[in-house]
Amino acid sequence: MIDYTINVSNLLAIVGGLFAIGKWLYELVQKYKWERNKYLLENLEDFRSKENTKIFHQILDWNASYVTIENEKFRINDDLLISALDLHTERGKFSREELLLRNTFDRYFDDLSTLHFMVKVGLIDKNHFKTFMKYWFKILKGDGHKPDIFGTKIKKYMVYYGYEELYNFIKED
Repeated sequence: MIDYTINVSNLLAIVGGLFAIGKWLYELVQKYKWERNKYLLENLEDFRSKENTKIFHQILDWNASYVTIENEKFRINDDLLISALDLHTERGKFSREELLLRNTFDRYFDDLSTLHFMVKVGLIDKNHFKTFMKYWFKILKGDGHKPDIFGTKIKKYMVYYGYEELYNFIKED
């Protein structure tokens, strides 16, 4: 007959081993979270430091402002911003300022799409990213301090020019 009894020292060794494995797993998860958050901060700092991001955020933040794009300084107001969001199929020509703004929009949305991709594949924590971008996403959803038409125009622009998935990400809570 087989003896299934375990003495106290063997039981303590098993419990101690399980505890050590649990502690190791906990520390591994914490390290992984730390690394993800560190990666998020590095990428967000890179995103924020880009000239087109600074310009775009300035345009979103103010109803009128002077900006310099490609060494050209000009005044942007909400009317110019909204007209620059017209689809090229809706009108003929754009002014030089509108073209510079549209280029800034596209570079900004390209960079933001890269961060969104990192969220999708799990490199960046979605909730932390959305917390960081909350103010800007609110304006891009049309819930900010821009004229009502802005929300409609930015959605139309983003969907038409291939940023629909990004727009849907911005809209979700």
